[in-house]
Amino acid sequence: MHMVVYAVRIIRKIYKLIFGYQDKVLLISHAVVPGSMGDQAMLDAAANYLKKEGFNLSILYGHKEREVDIRLSGASKIFVLPKSFVNRAKYVHALISSDEAMITGADVIDGIYHGSSIWIDFLQLASDIGVKVRVLGFSFSSYPVKKAVEQLKDCSNIQFMSRDINSLRRFESYTEQKAKLVADVAFLLEPELSTEEAVNIQDFILKKKQEDAVVAGVNVSGHVFSKLDESALTAFIKTLNFWLEMDEKHCIILVPHDVRDEIGDLELLRKIYAALERRFSDRVKLLEFPTAWNVKALAGNFDFAISARMHFTIACMGMGVPALSLVYQDKFEGLEEHFKLDNTTIEPTVVANPEVFQEEIISFQEKSFALKNKIKNILPSVIELSKQNFR
Repeated sequence: MHMVVYAVRIIRKIYKLIFGYQDKVLLISHAVVPGSMGDQAMLDAAANYLKKEGFNLSILYGHKEREVDIRLSGASKIFVLPKSFVNRAKYVHALISSDEAMITGADVIDGIYHGSSIWIDFLQLASDIGVKVRVLGFSFSSYPVKKAVEQLKDCSNIQFMSRDINSLRRFESYTEQKAKLVADVAFLLEPELSTEEAVNIQDFILKKKQEDAVVAGVNVSGHVFSKLDESALTAFIKTLNFWLEMDEKHCIILVPHDVRDEIGDLELLRKIYAALERRFSDRVKLLEFPTAWNVKALAGNFDFAISARMHFTIACMGMGVPALSLVYQDKFEGLEEHFKLDNTTIEPTVVANPEVFQEEIISFQEKSFALKNKIKNILPSVIELSKQNFR
């Protein structure tokens, strides 16, 4: 294997001598199955930022002909199955002409999700043949998988970009590697209303705002609720009913941020919408066909949000809107640190107790205006920190 790597390294050097360095970046999408707006937000933001900076871009997808839809034309696409020898050869071929390889880090390196170890191997292979490698804004759990930690300890010449200070500390402690503090790449996502459905919901919100409405964006996660008792959804609906009953000016926009089967949000949100729509059809809307950029554009109209997806929280905060977030896998606390916030997260189990959850929402709504001002003041520095992924 070492001889093969050495041979490829020589071939790459010859290629560079002939054709020179062309600012060519191989951007790797870690997403195996499309449907996550978080994955879409990171890939779209990274690809468009690199394109604007003048890089020659190729995008590699880790699944045969399953790409994440992004707003970018002209980039070449490469589909590989990481476990396939033939596709690994395709990957090496792409690396020969690349100056740099980047992967949307997200959750892919701590082993929590399936496939982490494969991507670590792929990245080290790129580094071994002389390609500059970086892992863009990633999280690192308090409970990383042992195999992933051992692989990361053995990595060399890879730049690791941690998207929050807590993940950075955990990563450096477990792996004995160094990381650079950045913010999530998704903060660079450009908002856009690109569908008729999103435009109609925007019009609905603006009309309600003219009537002094308070508009809350609400997301639930199949991932989070799968770990709760079945009664949690009923309790969640009860809480939303209570909030709508409090004031006829209260409105809710239900927003999925993951439409994948089983772990997605849409099925749960449809159940919630069906329950609320019976009484509050004029004050509740459901976004059925989300894209990351539509969600972010709509989020800018919310007074506050309730979120069970980190990238929905990022979409809101990226538009200056505070979100009360249901925490999981140590993801949200570091996000709070970026904005110097506290008490904007709650444990998912709280939703099962309607009285407590109702108090949390009322309290959050009361301080949402002050939180908005604080977020908007700090947001430029967080966006600059997001750009550090590429510097």
